[in-house]
Amino acid sequence: MMMMMKDNLANTIFVLAGLTLLSAMALLPTPASAARSIGRGPATSLVPSTDLTPMTSIATNSAMNRPYYWAWKRFIDVNRPHPVTGGAAWETWASDSETFPTCPDADAPPAWPAQANRQKVLSGRAQRIDTEGDSSLSWYTLEDGTPTATSIEFPEEVRRNRSAFDYIASNGFYYTEGLAAAFEEAQTAIDAAGGSPSQSLAAAQRVVTFPVEAIEIKADWVPMNDVPKEDRSSYYSAYAVTVDEDGNESSREEYALAAMHISTKDIPAWFWATWVNEKVLGRCDYIGCEDRFGTTPVYQPPNETPNYPYPAPALHPELLAMMRSAGLDAALENYRLVGVQTGFVDTTGQPILMSNTITEQGNLQTGSCMSCHSRAAFDSTGAPLGVTSDAASDATPLTGDTGVTDNGTPDTTWFWTSENGVDEDGDTASYFSSSTEVVGVTAIQFDFVWGILFANSVDACD
Repeated sequence: MMMMMKDNLANTIFVLAGLTLLSAMALLPTPASAARSIGRGPATSLVPSTDLTPMTSIATNSAMNRPYYWAWKRFIDVNRPHPVTGGAAWETWASDSETFPTCPDADAPPAWPAQANRQKVLSGRAQRIDTEGDSSLSWYTLEDGTPTATSIEFPEEVRRNRSAFDYIASNGFYYTEGLAAAFEEAQTAIDAAGGSPSQSLAAAQRVVTFPVEAIEIKADWVPMNDVPKEDRSSYYSAYAVTVDEDGNESSREEYALAAMHISTKDIPAWFWATWVNEKVLGRCDYIGCEDRFGTTPVYQPPNETPNYPYPAPALHPELLAMMRSAGLDAALENYRLVGVQTGFVDTTGQPILMSNTITEQGNLQTGSCMSCHSRAAFDSTGAPLGVTSDAASDATPLTGDTGVTDNGTPDTTWFWTSENGVDEDGDTASYFSSSTEVVGVTAIQFDFVWGILFANSVDACD
């Protein structure tokens, strides 16, 4: 018995000594040379963080296992007041036009905006930019109890944080020739894979992989004068101008934030969450609203008739405390989460839908953030794929919508040509299996970021 106690004591001392040594090693400074980057991927820093996440939190992975909490945490993170402007922090980030210049210079990448307090510029809805559809927004208000629409021609802005911006600028992804060079790099790596699907996919994804700190924001605004007077105090607001396709700038006026998307690289296929102001008509139309952390009730089913009001669910006290502790503008307490998305399909193989009454207007019943953004890809010339596939574009919209968007698992034929046998109709199967041989690549994904719609050639202004 004494021998066993001595052995156990020795083992305990050994383990404690080992843990002490590891702890001491973790506190040692790491030379700058240890930070490195591989290919075009994000830099991998080995320097110890000053904000270490406990291992229990890493194992929990809130983005996947507590997605509704994580959505609100990100909402609070990006909407904290900026020390210079006093407005939401994300409003100081780089816009699409600041990331993808009209007249790009291959030798002079765009620089991060030097001034935090600068003019907000709104344009047409990005989702409809490359289609023949109208990119304006139909803004509904009640007149004598009936929803009546006003057309807002330029309601939208897209912004990205410094991590996402630097990745695009430093890798030459801000102009079409730079994207074409990336495609060639991917094609060379894929050729070296010798037809292996797994190695080909890995080779392509190594060319464009945003850093895990990347965040993208899409926000839609309406002129405050178009908001009912009794509702105006419920909206977060800012002053902005609009610019048309010819560069003509409107006069500056006050706008109300109607809706916003937040997408973050917290998981490989990004984390997606979307909000609408509680006063917006049709807030939960067609697919309902779900929030299993922030509100009671946790689910609001869609109304039978679209474009009518919804009762505002109460915010949970824990969420209110989080928002107020962060010093958020009080008006931001009037925004409600519509939903989150972390996968293409559910456990039964059904497509997961998520859409925003404002941002995806016209495509609400088939919308999927992830499926749509999976098509953010470019070909050998640096030109982007269409926002919707040919199959979706040719499909008949459901009643109430004006278009159809892709949802569910991405179609491999959007990106690859392969030999995988044929089905009973003689068509090549559109999936990879153990018998697949990759023959070629037709488009390289831009890691779910649609900003490449605005990339221009270096010859654009010649």
